[in-house]
Amino acid sequence: MHAKDEETAFWTFTQLLRLYNHREVYLTASFYHLQVRLYQLSRLLHDYYPVLHSHLQKYEVPPFLYAAPWFLALFASQFSIPFSSRLMDLHFYDGGSALFKISLSLFEQYQEHILEYNTMESILGFLKITMPSLAAKDIQTLFKRALHYDLGNKLETFETEYDVIEDLTARFNMDGAILDLDTMQETLRKQNKELIEQLAICHTSIRKLETTVSGLVAVIDGQEQRLRRLEGNFQPSSPSHL
Repeated sequence: MHAKDEETAFWTFTQLLRLYNHREVYLTASFYHLQVRLYQLSRLLHDYYPVLHSHLQKYEVPPFLYAAPWFLALFASQFSIPFSSRLMDLHFYDGGSALFKISLSLFEQYQEHILEYNTMESILGFLKITMPSLAAKDIQTLFKRALHYDLGNKLETFETEYDVIEDLTARFNMDGAILDLDTMQETLRKQNKELIEQLAICHTSIRKLETTVSGLVAVIDGQEQRLRRLEGNFQPSSPSHL
């Protein structure tokens, strides 16, 4: 994507910040929204490419070591101009999910290469230097594959997970300790199970109340019918003539 003049470039950049919520990445000193995006990327990697995710975890290569520039600079700081231009097109077409789709496409395309490296330094070297160079030659393939990913409501779900984890971290005073992903998921599964059980209890109570109400309505109807019969049977006697 190329702007024809400075004014067009300015307003395009403004739309990118406001309409597509890229501005929020920079709003807080804690980079909360960036942390959310990195967590979402980690969860997507875990779900789509678990072997690669385990490999990166094994050698202590979390997303913030390589993917922060992807979200802060929309890939422009490490990848070629043609790649970044195509990403802009996809971003304006598909919104914020485009960043995750192209990330998954990169992982799919080069996961075999990444799995060949067995140190943190070599993996980061590939992700930050070699992969952008290779991607410049595979732009057509990468973006065509990116369009095939249907993330559904995964990003919203993972954002909720992140907020729950942050809340648990604060609640148990863990002083910023990083929970293992499996531990996080197990905690969320337990909470989900508890909520389902509570919901089932509520449904049972509602059914009992509905049965009770139905019984009371039947009793009231019966009493009203009885009253109408009594009123029908009651005929006041004519006053006697003196």
